[in-house]
Amino acid sequence: MRLAPFAALGAVAAYVPAYVEYAATSPCSGSPCGTAQKAASIRDIAGLARTAAAEGATLLVLPEYGVTGFYKGTKAEWVIHGYAEELPKARGVPCRDGDDRAVAGLSCIAREQGIALVANIMEWDSSEMRMYNCDIVLDRDGTLVGKYRKMNLWGEAPNVDAASCSPGDFTLADGTRIGVITCADLIYEHPLKDLLARGVRNFVMPAAWSNEMADMQVMAYAQGWSAATGASLVLSNHRRASESGSGIWQAGLPIATTYHPGSDKASVVVGAVPPRSEAGRAPRAPRLALRQHGVGWAFAPLAAGRVCSGGVCCRATATTTQGYVLAALNGDDVDGDMSVSAEVCAVLSCADAGRGCLDFGRQVPGGATEVKLVMEKLGAERLVPEVVASSPDEVEILLVPNSTSNGYLFAETVTGATLAATSAHNLTSVVLYGRRFDRDSLPYRCNDTMEALV
Repeated sequence: MRLAPFAALGAVAAYVPAYVEYAATSPCSGSPCGTAQKAASIRDIAGLARTAAAEGATLLVLPEYGVTGFYKGTKAEWVIHGYAEELPKARGVPCRDGDDRAVAGLSCIAREQGIALVANIMEWDSSEMRMYNCDIVLDRDGTLVGKYRKMNLWGEAPNVDAASCSPGDFTLADGTRIGVITCADLIYEHPLKDLLARGVRNFVMPAAWSNEMADMQVMAYAQGWSAATGASLVLSNHRRASESGSGIWQAGLPIATTYHPGSDKASVVVGAVPPRSEAGRAPRAPRLALRQHGVGWAFAPLAAGRVCSGGVCCRATATTTQGYVLAALNGDDVDGDMSVSAEVCAVLSCADAGRGCLDFGRQVPGGATEVKLVMEKLGAERLVPEVVASSPDEVEILLVPNSTSNGYLFAETVTGATLAATSAHNLTSVVLYGRRFDRDSLPYRCNDTMEALV
């Protein structure tokens, strides 16, 4: 367990969440067995919840696909083999003998251990004949407070259906208010914009975020989003060889972090979130209307000092330029069959300038401990700073925002942004990641509504 200094000193916390990196392991040697799979996961989660409660946590966040695992069947097979399940239509306590649904088992765990849970399951809605990637929120007495259906899918269609705009805004019995998002939701406009507008400041996020994209490592992006918005975020990532990276942040400050890809040991991490100032961040100035788009990535050795992609130009300096590449993007950032529109400036540790530098697995250790990155023009509505350092003992090390000692300074204006990082360890990546929400093509339209259990 890793706690921030204020927690160790006994200061009053806003709330005490916990996360666990966990992978659901099939008990059926590859054969489809959804009911048995969920039962095995529930047994594991019972032990994890017991540990979290014993260490003082009031809320445990579980990973995306942490109950069902990654079954590769069709939508019909998800239902036939018991992986997907119907959820109660009304608020109540689903825990009861003889109910083999995950929601019932999780409700019993919450009630028995006295800890609230946020868990990810597959919901089958027989009235709509649709299947949703769904997070459920259970209070400490086992009450099903509500559900949130993932809005922004990432490689899950056509088996999983995209939800309508229904932000997950929930308040627990102890007064803790949380906004629930799932994995790829973090890089889209909705539902985060809607939740922030409602005044939600504590967020939780089940995820199954893989680590191949050098310009979008999950811990660095999550930290940067928390720093840019001033919100707290609890991230619980699925764990396997290609997935890891979890943590708790308050306004970007790392309270606890975990990065162990490939490890089969699930460990609970608890961190106390301090009370947050309600002042919030100042409204951002309007952006420029950058019309050039679709130019793609441009790369140059860091020694060149400057590179442009369409209207996005990036400048950078470092204590050493050897072994680093400067990259710029004004277009689509592609990950397999998925892509998002972005404006990016990045300094990446990489031997040769080219698209291979975007693969996190190909990054080579660099020797720079100070990097200053400047984005000269910016049209993105949301800009997220990302900084990752590494050492022989740790693949990913996060720095402290708003600090000149083993930290980074991030500033943005109408016309651009600056990110200056100083680390006790070698810097792996320094990134300014801007999303162009105006270029997204979405399967939903948002207004101020949400689905709730009443």
